[in-house]
Amino acid sequence: MKAAISGDVYLLKQAVLHDPLVGAICAPDEVWQMVDDLLVAQAQWLPQYVSAIPAATLRLKTPRVKTSDWAVAARLAQGKRPLRATV
Repeated sequence: MKAAISGDVYLLKQAVLHDPLVGAICAPDEVWQMVDDLLVAQAQWLPQYVSAIPAATLRLKTPRVKTSDWAVAARLAQGKRPLRATV
């Protein structure tokens, strides 16, 4: 909650990493990249992180974690972009 109120990206990444399901299957590099992807994709809904969006966008141009695009029927039917999953 403190991360959401303060707009502190480091706290947000720590909160996501400490989620039991995420922490069980994702390495820290995967979590950091996933949070960057979330911040960029949802920027219009996250005004408290507006100062972090440019850096997240820049980091996503040279990702540290290999991803794949998944063509999920429900998302494609709605005209949304495919999901990206780590490989």
